[in-house]
Amino acid sequence: MKLENGGAIVAGAAGGIGTAIAKSLGTEGARVVLVDRDEASCDAAARRLAAHGFDATGCAADVTVPEANVRCVQQALDACGRLDAFVANAGIAAFGDLTDGEALKVRRTVDTNLLGAVQGCTAALRPMLQQRSGVLLADRAARNFERSLPR
Repeated sequence: MKLENGGAIVAGAAGGIGTAIAKSLGTEGARVVLVDRDEASCDAAARRLAAHGFDATGCAADVTVPEANVRCVQQALDACGRLDAFVANAGIAAFGDLTDGEALKVRRTVDTNLLGAVQGCTAALRPMLQQRSGVLLADRAARNFERSLPR
């Protein structure tokens, strides 16, 4: 997919797979907005990509907050004029014993991995529908949830 001067957002982009996805989109010519809840890491990842010639900026946000997703989508629209790709890569893992009050960790995992992906995709879908184009990519947790829905 060629994205020359197109807009792209990668949630969960401060490191690892997310940064690699952002770099790949940048290689295709996209202007990339990196989203992560850790502002310092998010900005550092964007600066690293920019230092290698990519058009990249950071948008510190917690994907579990709908308004934060809308703010980052608006940032991408302001910078690029359009949104061509949204990658819901944000995710966390929780390990522990549910009998020791670890249920809150499970809740945070579901909120981030599933609801964060849904809320990010929802925010990104609005401008994509208006421009009649765009791609949404969601992580495995969201795809597994979709597969579990009755047909």
